[in-house]
Amino acid sequence: MKTFNAEIISQGEEVITGQIVDTNAAWLSERLTRLGFQITRHITVGDRLDDLITTFVEVTKRADVCICTGGLGPTSDDLTSQAVATAFNRPLHEDKIALQKIQQYFTQRQKTMAVINRKQALMPEGARRLDNHWGTAPGFVLRENDCQLFCVPGVPYEMRQLFEHQIEPLLIVDYEQQASQLVTIRTV
Repeated sequence: MKTFNAEIISQGEEVITGQIVDTNAAWLSERLTRLGFQITRHITVGDRLDDLITTFVEVTKRADVCICTGGLGPTSDDLTSQAVATAFNRPLHEDKIALQKIQQYFTQRQKTMAVINRKQALMPEGARRLDNHWGTAPGFVLRENDCQLFCVPGVPYEMRQLFEHQIEPLLIVDYEQQASQLVTIRTV
């Protein structure tokens, strides 16, 4: 049975400068390993469009699966969707259902949605939306260069919920393989 490889991209200036500890990569590595994937790389990239574009192109040429965390927020330094769209010549489009869900998120909390939050509904052409029931930024998945690329929010709770409820079930169906079990042996 073939072993599939996976890479994890952590995106954000706050991660690369050490302002926050990247717990997402460790958590994802453990979960993907349990599913039978061989983790080949963890990559951390700051908020620079050219670096992100290069990283996405390189990773999709090597990996069977890649999960990118972060960069899906509403601010100017959230560049994941734009980088993926540019890297693979896929125009960005506004996902109407994603926009409705973002608006509902604010309405349910009796808050007004800021105009900048519309950016979170932008997805590369051909991407499948991953609904985020725990925050405003939806994720997305697309296939490029035989790599299944998942992009999810960097907020750990949101990322974990998206993985458990949407990504993991897809991976189990798409990559039928021998699950691994991690065993830790401690000696004194």
